[in-house]
Amino acid sequence: MFNRGRHIALAIAAAGLFVVGGCDFRKAETYRYRITVEVETPQGLRSGSSVWETSAWQGTGIPDRGIRSRERGEAVAVDLPGGTLFALLRGADMDVDYVSGVVPSHFRRHPEPGLQMGGDWAENRRSIAKADPSFDLYPDEYPLLVRFRDIADPTSVERADPGSLSNLGTGFRVKRIRVDVTTDSAKPAIDDRLPWLKTHVGALKNPPRNTPFDEHPFASRLNDGDFVRGVR
Repeated sequence: MFNRGRHIALAIAAAGLFVVGGCDFRKAETYRYRITVEVETPQGLRSGSSVWETSAWQGTGIPDRGIRSRERGEAVAVDLPGGTLFALLRGADMDVDYVSGVVPSHFRRHPEPGLQMGGDWAENRRSIAKADPSFDLYPDEYPLLVRFRDIADPTSVERADPGSLSNLGTGFRVKRIRVDVTTDSAKPAIDDRLPWLKTHVGALKNPPRNTPFDEHPFASRLNDGDFVRGVR
Protein backbone atom coordinates (compact mmCIF):
# COMPACT_ATOMS: atom_id res chain seq x y z
CA MET A 1 0.00 0.00 0.00
CA PHE A 2 1.24 3.48 -0.85
CA ASN A 3 2.17 5.42 2.28
CA ARG A 4 2.02 9.10 1.35
CA GLY A 5 3.57 10.27 4.63
CA ARG A 6 6.49 7.90 4.30
CA HIS A 7 6.98 8.92 0.66
CA ILE A 8 7.16 12.63 1.61
CA ALA A 9 9.55 11.89 4.46
CA LEU A 10 11.87 10.00 2.12
CA ALA A 11 11.79 12.88 -0.37
CA ILE A 12 12.68 15.37 2.35
CA ALA A 13 15.48 13.12 3.55
CA ALA A 14 16.85 12.82 0.02
CA ALA A 15 16.82 16.60 -0.36
CA GLY A 16 18.62 16.90 2.96
CA LEU A 17 21.29 14.46 1.82
CA PHE A 18 21.75 16.56 -1.31
CA VAL A 19 22.60 19.57 0.84
CA VAL A 20 24.50 17.71 3.56
CA GLY A 21 26.51 15.95 0.88
CA GLY A 22 28.07 19.27 0.00
CA CYS A 23 26.08 20.23 -3.10
CA ASP A 24 23.87 23.14 -2.03
CA PHE A 25 24.12 24.69 -5.48
CA ARG A 26 21.48 27.32 -4.58
CA LYS A 27 24.24 29.28 -2.83
CA ALA A 28 26.66 29.18 -5.75
CA GLU A 29 28.49 32.29 -6.94
CA THR A 30 28.44 32.15 -10.74
CA TYR A 31 29.73 34.22 -13.62
CA ARG A 32 30.34 33.66 -17.32
CA TYR A 33 32.97 35.01 -19.63
CA ARG A 34 33.59 34.92 -23.34
CA ILE A 35 37.11 33.90 -24.21
CA THR A 36 38.24 34.96 -27.68
CA VAL A 37 41.40 33.77 -29.41
CA GLU A 38 42.83 35.88 -32.24
CA VAL A 39 45.48 34.43 -34.53
CA GLU A 40 47.60 36.24 -37.11
CA THR A 41 48.04 34.25 -40.33
CA PRO A 42 49.56 34.99 -43.75
CA GLN A 43 45.95 35.26 -44.98
CA GLY A 44 44.91 37.75 -42.28
CA LEU A 45 43.45 37.71 -38.77
CA ARG A 46 41.32 34.72 -37.74
CA SER A 47 39.42 34.35 -34.46
CA GLY A 48 37.09 32.12 -32.51
CA SER A 49 35.33 32.38 -29.16
CA SER A 50 33.39 30.40 -26.59
CA VAL A 51 31.44 31.21 -23.41
CA TRP A 52 32.73 29.56 -20.26
CA GLU A 53 30.81 29.47 -16.97
CA THR A 54 32.22 28.90 -13.51
CA SER A 55 30.26 28.30 -10.30
CA ALA A 56 31.58 27.81 -6.77
CA TRP A 57 29.92 27.22 -3.42
CA GLN A 58 30.75 26.29 0.15
CA GLY A 59 30.46 22.58 0.81
CA THR A 60 27.94 21.75 3.52
CA GLY A 61 28.92 18.13 3.97
CA ILE A 62 30.23 16.48 7.10
CA PRO A 63 33.21 16.62 7.29
CA ASP A 64 33.64 18.20 3.84
CA ARG A 65 33.17 21.96 4.08
CA GLY A 66 35.61 22.88 1.33
CA ILE A 67 34.92 25.04 -1.70
CA ARG A 68 33.18 23.14 -4.49
CA SER A 69 33.15 24.24 -8.11
CA ARG A 70 31.59 23.41 -11.45
CA GLU A 71 32.53 24.55 -14.96
CA ARG A 72 30.53 24.67 -18.17
CA GLY A 73 31.68 25.40 -21.70
CA GLU A 74 33.63 24.05 -24.62
CA ALA A 75 37.05 24.63 -26.17
CA VAL A 76 37.54 27.65 -28.41
CA ALA A 77 38.00 26.63 -32.05
CA VAL A 78 39.84 28.90 -34.49
CA ASP A 79 39.70 27.83 -38.13
CA LEU A 80 43.04 28.51 -39.85
CA PRO A 81 44.37 27.83 -43.33
CA GLY A 82 46.55 25.06 -41.89
CA GLY A 83 43.87 23.43 -39.74
CA THR A 84 41.93 24.20 -36.55
CA LEU A 85 43.49 25.52 -33.36
CA PHE A 86 41.76 24.68 -30.08
CA ALA A 87 42.09 26.56 -26.78
CA LEU A 88 41.20 24.00 -24.11
CA LEU A 89 39.39 24.17 -20.77
CA ARG A 90 42.78 23.62 -19.14
CA GLY A 91 45.75 25.86 -18.51
CA ALA A 92 48.96 25.72 -20.49
CA ASP A 93 50.54 24.42 -17.28
CA MET A 94 47.97 21.55 -17.41
CA ASP A 95 45.85 23.11 -14.63
CA VAL A 96 42.45 21.39 -14.74
CA ASP A 97 40.86 24.22 -12.67
CA TYR A 98 41.83 26.84 -15.23
CA VAL A 99 38.25 27.89 -16.07
CA SER A 100 37.49 28.76 -12.45
CA GLY A 101 40.84 30.28 -11.61
CA VAL A 102 42.06 32.34 -14.54
CA VAL A 103 39.97 35.50 -13.95
CA PRO A 104 40.54 35.92 -10.18
CA SER A 105 44.20 34.98 -10.67
CA HIS A 106 44.56 37.72 -13.30
CA PHE A 107 43.18 40.39 -10.95
CA ARG A 108 45.32 39.23 -8.04
CA ARG A 109 48.34 39.94 -10.21
CA HIS A 110 46.93 42.94 -12.09
CA PRO A 111 44.31 44.60 -9.83
CA GLU A 112 41.96 47.26 -11.16
CA PRO A 113 39.64 49.68 -9.28
CA GLY A 114 36.92 47.57 -7.70
CA LEU A 115 38.69 44.37 -8.66
CA GLN A 116 41.25 43.83 -5.93
CA MET A 117 41.00 40.17 -5.01
CA GLY A 118 40.90 39.61 -1.25
CA GLY A 119 40.65 36.57 0.95
CA ASP A 120 36.88 36.10 0.57
CA TRP A 121 36.40 33.86 -2.49
CA ALA A 122 32.64 34.54 -2.67
CA GLU A 123 33.08 38.32 -2.56
CA ASN A 124 35.78 38.06 -5.22
CA ARG A 125 33.35 36.26 -7.50
CA ARG A 126 30.57 38.75 -6.84
CA SER A 127 32.96 41.59 -7.68
CA ILE A 128 33.87 39.97 -10.99
CA ALA A 129 30.24 39.38 -11.94
CA LYS A 130 29.25 42.94 -11.00
CA ALA A 131 32.15 44.71 -12.72
CA ASP A 132 31.83 42.93 -16.11
CA PRO A 133 35.56 43.39 -16.80
CA SER A 134 37.22 42.94 -20.18
CA PHE A 135 40.94 42.36 -20.52
CA ASP A 136 43.65 40.61 -22.51
CA LEU A 137 45.41 37.67 -20.94
CA TYR A 138 49.15 37.78 -20.52
CA PRO A 139 50.95 34.95 -22.36
CA ASP A 140 51.70 33.14 -19.10
CA GLU A 141 47.92 33.09 -18.41
CA TYR A 142 46.93 31.40 -21.67
CA PRO A 143 44.90 28.20 -21.85
CA LEU A 144 46.44 25.10 -23.36
CA LEU A 145 46.49 25.32 -27.17
CA VAL A 146 46.37 22.18 -29.32
CA ARG A 147 45.77 20.99 -32.86
CA PHE A 148 45.18 17.57 -34.44
CA ARG A 149 47.32 16.13 -37.22
CA ASP A 150 44.15 14.22 -38.17
CA ILE A 151 41.03 15.80 -36.68
CA ALA A 152 39.21 12.45 -36.87
CA ASP A 153 41.86 10.82 -34.68
CA PRO A 154 41.94 12.01 -31.03
CA THR A 155 45.34 10.36 -30.49
CA SER A 156 46.91 12.71 -33.09
CA VAL A 157 46.58 15.73 -30.77
CA GLU A 158 49.68 17.86 -30.24
CA ARG A 159 50.53 20.98 -28.28
CA ALA A 160 50.70 24.31 -30.14
CA ASP A 161 53.09 27.11 -29.20
CA PRO A 162 51.19 30.45 -29.19
CA GLY A 163 54.28 32.41 -30.20
CA SER A 164 54.95 30.37 -33.32
CA LEU A 165 52.26 27.99 -34.49
CA SER A 166 54.75 26.21 -36.70
CA ASN A 167 52.78 22.95 -36.79
CA LEU A 168 50.04 24.91 -38.57
CA GLY A 169 52.40 26.59 -41.03
CA THR A 170 54.77 29.55 -41.22
CA GLY A 171 53.65 33.06 -40.30
CA PHE A 172 51.11 31.98 -37.67
CA ARG A 173 51.03 33.32 -34.11
CA VAL A 174 48.49 34.15 -31.41
CA LYS A 175 47.87 37.90 -31.47
CA ARG A 176 45.87 37.99 -28.25
CA ILE A 177 43.44 36.07 -26.06
CA ARG A 178 40.70 38.25 -24.63
CA VAL A 179 38.31 37.72 -21.72
CA ASP A 180 34.95 39.53 -21.53
CA VAL A 181 32.70 38.77 -18.55
CA THR A 182 29.22 38.40 -20.01
CA THR A 183 25.65 37.20 -19.50
CA ASP A 184 25.70 35.33 -22.82
CA SER A 185 24.92 31.62 -22.71
CA ALA A 186 27.17 28.85 -23.94
CA LYS A 187 26.10 27.44 -27.31
CA PRO A 188 27.34 23.89 -27.92
CA ALA A 189 28.99 23.40 -31.31
CA ILE A 190 32.18 21.42 -30.81
CA ASP A 191 30.54 18.04 -31.49
CA ASP A 192 30.18 19.16 -35.12
CA ARG A 193 33.96 19.69 -35.31
CA LEU A 194 35.00 16.65 -33.27
CA PRO A 195 32.25 14.01 -33.79
CA TRP A 196 34.18 11.45 -31.77
CA LEU A 197 33.52 13.54 -28.64
CA LYS A 198 29.90 12.34 -28.65
CA THR A 199 30.99 8.88 -27.55
CA HIS A 200 34.51 9.38 -26.23
CA VAL A 201 35.04 9.24 -22.46
CA GLY A 202 38.34 9.56 -20.65
CA ALA A 203 41.88 9.97 -21.95
CA LEU A 204 42.38 10.64 -25.66
CA LYS A 205 44.82 7.72 -25.68
CA ASN A 206 45.14 4.86 -23.24
CA PRO A 207 48.17 5.57 -21.04
CA PRO A 208 50.95 2.99 -20.87
CA ARG A 209 50.92 0.78 -17.81
CA ASN A 210 53.31 1.32 -14.92
CA THR A 211 54.52 4.65 -16.29
CA PRO A 212 54.56 7.89 -14.22
CA PHE A 213 51.95 10.41 -15.35
CA ASP A 214 54.51 13.03 -16.37
CA GLU A 215 56.01 10.47 -18.78
CA HIS A 216 52.72 9.68 -20.50
CA PRO A 217 52.34 10.61 -24.18
CA PHE A 218 50.63 13.98 -24.65
CA ALA A 219 47.35 12.43 -25.83
CA SER A 220 47.22 10.30 -22.68
CA ARG A 221 47.36 13.42 -20.50
CA LEU A 222 44.23 14.96 -22.07
CA ASN A 223 40.63 13.83 -21.83
CA ASP A 224 37.18 14.63 -23.21
CA GLY A 225 36.55 17.10 -20.33
CA ASP A 226 39.29 19.33 -21.68
CA PHE A 227 37.13 19.96 -24.76
CA VAL A 228 33.61 20.14 -23.33
CA ARG A 229 32.04 20.27 -19.86
CA GLY A 230 28.42 20.47 -18.79
CA VAL A 231 26.85 21.91 -21.96
CA ARG A 232 25.42 18.78 -23.54
